[in-house]
Amino acid sequence: MLEYARQKAEQQKITNIQFHNAGFLTYLHQGKPLDAVVSQLTLHHLPDFWKLIALKRIFRMLRDDGTFYLMDTVYSFKPDDHESFFDDLLSTIKETVGKEVALDTETEIREEFSTLDWIMEGLLIKAGFYIEKVEYPVKFLAAYVCHKPSH
Repeated sequence: MLEYARQKAEQQKITNIQFHNAGFLTYLHQGKPLDAVVSQLTLHHLPDFWKLIALKRIFRMLRDDGTFYLMDTVYSFKPDDHESFFDDLLSTIKETVGKEVALDTETEIREEFSTLDWIMEGLLIKAGFYIEKVEYPVKFLAAYVCHKPSH
């Protein structure tokens, strides 16, 4: 993914960008505060407690009014509807891309740490972010544009 991001930046002639191969909990930011941090499809690998720690670390890295963009697996359905939600999701995946992908998705649902929309929004706010924009393009994916408030 880092190589892909580098290529995209090069194609668009973006030069004021740095890429780092590190984890949410291991990266040690040095230097001036960042204008923006982007996280796509990675935070769901952490349990909710560690998500909050990671979000607080990101918050501290940003300059005042800095932007945090998060896109990740986040479920947006009523908790009482969980059985029908997952049954419908797996059925749709099986019909559209095949049984193998549906089985892989079932394993991911069981073993990864995806969370619900209201929990993720609470984690972002608890970390200190102002949520400017939220999109749920499908009931298992969310995109957030957040800002670190100015003091």
